Amino acid sequence: MVANADTKKGLVSFVCGLGGLLLFWVPVIGLILSILGIVFYTRQNKIKQTGFATAGLVLGILGALAGVVALIAVMIMLWGTPVSQGITQVM
Repeated sequence: MVANADTKKGLVSFVCGLGGLLLFWVPVIGLILSILGIVFYTRQNKIKQTGFATAGLVLGILGALAGVVALIAVMIMLWGTPVSQGITQVM
């Protein structure tokens, strides 16, 4: 499929959603890419609904959920360590 002006945002949504899902273990980058995948889905859907945009939405949601779970897991693992104690002393 060749991306034209009507489908570019759908393709970008797919790429960002896939990148967010693959990089969910890097919390900031994965979450940003996942959110961009969802945003580009909504912009593409206003123009024309495509399969790539829908796939970008699904991958973006899965990437965002996985990123949040990974972020919570890291916070739980760091709880009670010297790193977290230093953070609470600063606050």
